[in-house]
Amino acid sequence: MSERIFITGSNGFIGSALTERLGQEGIPFDKFDRNQDIPAASSYSHIIHLAALTRGDEKEIQKANVNLTLRILEKIAESNPKPNLIFSSTFAVYGIQNDLLEETSPTLPRNIYGKTKLEAENLIREFSEKHNINSIILRFSNVYGQGMRPYSHSVVATFFDQIKKGNPLTINSDGNQKRDFIHISDVINALIKSLKWDGKGVQIINICSQESISMNELALEIAKVFKKQIVISYPRREEEDLGFWIGSNQKAKEILHWTPEINLENGIRRYYEEEKDKNWDINS
Repeated sequence: MSERIFITGSNGFIGSALTERLGQEGIPFDKFDRNQDIPAASSYSHIIHLAALTRGDEKEIQKANVNLTLRILEKIAESNPKPNLIFSSTFAVYGIQNDLLEETSPTLPRNIYGKTKLEAENLIREFSEKHNINSIILRFSNVYGQGMRPYSHSVVATFFDQIKKGNPLTINSDGNQKRDFIHISDVINALIKSLKWDGKGVQIINICSQESISMNELALEIAKVFKKQIVISYPRREEEDLGFWIGSNQKAKEILHWTPEINLENGIRRYYEEEKDKNWDINS
């Protein structure tokens, strides 16, 4: 089977960066439009399933995150030969915990996004075992970088937008909660590495920095690249937002031979340099 990739979610934040990289490397791929039928899976060496909804109507989130995954698995199950499946999951399946998050850590999702992603993961495990589908489930921590929209799924992009507009930076709880951030280029590298995986069965792999930073520290780090004084607002001081959210990336190193290359300080500076000319009045 010749290498050709089928990608869902190709117009999203991660998908756009991935298709650009595949184009640069001359790897052929086809995009999936939500209004089209899923083509015969046997035409592809890999299916990279990135399409998802993070928020909105619960029925639509269920449809996008679970139902589409089921349709893809059914297509793979009936095909011969079968492509490998690479699925983008999330640290949201873990929920907020206070221990280093490993792939065997408890899954305790707190919102509909995390719950539907976990449901999709379970479908992949079920189909992979029953139909001999080789699958990689990549659990991404907080992805940030060029192209991420503020107020959607990236506090980094939100802080950037708030600073550029001269608004206070808003943090839920007291800002001492810690999170793990991973740059988009490292995520794309992990996806490319996953194309070379030749294992069997299902592998669940964290893609994360294995470093944590508090929201208060993150706000100050971003303020440094703008060279601005900031004001932080704490509109909701809720205990549920507290906690420690850092993952182990040891399994990614062992199985994918992947390691993150961009630390948060350099990643924030790169993001600033990439985005600063997009109608930002950074001196106001």
